[in-house]
Amino acid sequence: MGPAASTPIPAGALVIDGHGKVVMPGLIDTHSHIGEPAGGDSSAPIQPDVRILDSLDVRDAGIQKAQAGESRSRT
Repeated sequence: MGPAASTPIPAGALVIDGHGKVVMPGLIDTHSHIGEPAGGDSSAPIQPDVRILDSLDVRDAGIQKAQAGESRSRT
C-alpha cells in the first residue's frame, strides 16, 4: 500500500482503487473473562488503579482451554 508511482505491485496482485477512501486497521475487542478477572466490569470508566494483572487467576482452566483453541461454552 502506498503511492502508485513508488510502490511496486506484484504480478497477479488484487488492486483496489482506494482513491478518496480511508483505510483502517482491523478493530479488535480485547474484552475477555479468561482467567476469571474481577473488578474491571464493576469499576468506573476511568480507573487507572484497577489493573487486570491484580485480579487474574493464572490457574484458571479457561486459560489452558483458550491456548488449546477450545470454546469455554458448549452449545
